[in-house]
Amino acid sequence: MKKCSVKECRRIENLSKGFCEKHYQAWLRWGNPLENHTQKKHKCSIDNCDKIASSKNLCPMHYTRLRRYGNTEHIPRSIEQRYHLYYFRGKTNECWNWFGTKDKYGYGKLFKSKNVRILAHRFGWSSFYKQSIPKGMFICHTCDNPACQNPHHLFLGTPMDNMVDKVKKGRLVINPYRNLVNGRFTFKK
Repeated sequence: MKKCSVKECRRIENLSKGFCEKHYQAWLRWGNPLENHTQKKHKCSIDNCDKIASSKNLCPMHYTRLRRYGNTEHIPRSIEQRYHLYYFRGKTNECWNWFGTKDKYGYGKLFKSKNVRILAHRFGWSSFYKQSIPKGMFICHTCDNPACQNPHHLFLGTPMDNMVDKVKKGRLVINPYRNLVNGRFTFKK
């Protein structure tokens, strides 16, 4: 068995860069296998940041920004800018699929604020048409693709419009013992 490549260390190498587990973790965390941060605490290497460094001489916030955005500066984006990051705009007749977070039904989710989520296609429709969605109205897909963000595939409709659209397209199987009368389902006798 090989020993750790650090001179004074007598531990066995764990097949990671020639270091033992302790020195490998120091190398991963601090970029130097000889760093010992149990005795001294370093500040974040970013100017005017007094937080304690945890990885690569950066505090957790700056390290996360580096991993997420490629730099340590965070540029706040509006909800409109964030919305357009999560789909690719294609031709008018194609679906523009949402590749961000989705709910269990496949509809895109967009975080309006920290704890407030909205459906992406609803935000996209109101943003494109510059109208708010009236209470109780749905934004329906003509393409039947819940991830689609193409505003040409979306239309404003009532819950009944949505049900009629489902029936026309054969996506909703109606119980043969029920009737559709005046927009309501009733049981046949």
